[in-house]
Amino acid sequence: MLEQFEAGKSYENYRESVAETIIPQRTSGYYRDLTHQAYEARGGSKVRRVGLAHLLATRILSDGHDHGQSRIFEAEALHIVSVPLASEIPPAELSALLVPCAVRLNELRRQNPELGRYCGLIERTVSMSASKLDRYTGAFAYINRAHIAMHDAPHNSRNLTKEEALQQLYLQECGQLARNVEAALVEQDAERRALLRAGNPPTRSLRAGADLRAIRIVARASAEAGARACRLLDKIATEVGLPAVPDPEERRLATASWFLTSNIMYMRSLLLAATVEQSAGSFHSTYLQNVPDLFARVVEVPVSSHMGANAAPSKSHLLDLTRIALHWSFLNHGAHPYIQRPLSLGIRRGVPPHLIAGVDGNLDAAVCSAYLTSHGHDAGILDILAHSETYLLFTHQGGIGAQSFQQWLIDRRANRIVAQDDPDTDEIRKTQRPTHQLMVRSAKMVIQSGRYREVLDDA
Repeated sequence: MLEQFEAGKSYENYRESVAETIIPQRTSGYYRDLTHQAYEARGGSKVRRVGLAHLLATRILSDGHDHGQSRIFEAEALHIVSVPLASEIPPAELSALLVPCAVRLNELRRQNPELGRYCGLIERTVSMSASKLDRYTGAFAYINRAHIAMHDAPHNSRNLTKEEALQQLYLQECGQLARNVEAALVEQDAERRALLRAGNPPTRSLRAGADLRAIRIVARASAEAGARACRLLDKIATEVGLPAVPDPEERRLATASWFLTSNIMYMRSLLLAATVEQSAGSFHSTYLQNVPDLFARVVEVPVSSHMGANAAPSKSHLLDLTRIALHWSFLNHGAHPYIQRPLSLGIRRGVPPHLIAGVDGNLDAAVCSAYLTSHGHDAGILDILAHSETYLLFTHQGGIGAQSFQQWLIDRRANRIVAQDDPDTDEIRKTQRPTHQLMVRSAKMVIQSGRYREVLDDA
């Protein structure tokens, strides 16, 4: 049965296989050990993670035992083990597993407010699954539910566990709203994408209809969510530190890698917000001001040992940083985003040269593209822009000469012809539904949430 699941087949009758993935005596009575076991499963096989997740879900949904402290450890372990499953099993399958648990925990948190923390985090994972299915408004609805569940969770001044959970909610919110904006800025139609890649500039206007206002609201909310996530993480790092790995006995979740992930996601949202604002003709926004400092925070070893100093960027981090560098450069006349700070202690382990050094002060766009291509990744929104305003923005501000946006597009086309790339292999999320309707609905949900009233000014 386990071999069938690893081959991609349905994981039915999982209870028969639990004995192969779980040590029974460690889950039957000693519920305090579940946190340790969840972290062990995260470092084990996918089969073990799925088996433990299903076992925990069965226990949470069962009425056969008490609803006291054991429920907290079960909910905590389910959160820990389900996060990696978000990228390992189909999102619909993960949602089907987690949604009933979230409903049950939401009922029980009135009796035990501490469950609110894990209920909110599990709702967040469901939101991740909905986002992977391009159900953006549904994903935002689950984030709203997560915030409600978190509202009454107790505050722990010793280890800031509530702040950790809120930080993750805001980071997820930032990311899913950013993906909304990316889906709106890129060309969804396959025939038009082919024309763009053949060298034809886009002809559609971003300012037509209600698209622009909706995109501005969502982009601004994404940037604000990113700012809140980073502020919370800075508070956590300063007051209680960011360990290299979580200690199950401390009941904390934050690690040093969160510092990199959060600042990278924040930069991505700032660049998208700046792109939308400038495409709308608003060049007085301040979204770009903090990007160089954030970029330096990520590539440099920080002065404080609490601020993610022990974290080396993962390959995913480096690919995201490369896309960020390109995006920044094409909004800043070809400049490199990295400016060394006076108190720098050096560069983090594993950061490639193209992220810290340029050519005559400019980013080497060709090297960035080659780095992305060598790892099977694209450049994000940059070469399939759907609207003339955004295309002209990058053309006018993307530099001149060998490192310019236009030369980069020419090189991309030439390399694509040589490699005979599949035009539909873009990493940027696409949707088969009308982008206009999705953005309007997303903007309405942002407004109705009441968390981002400030983003409505002048939108």
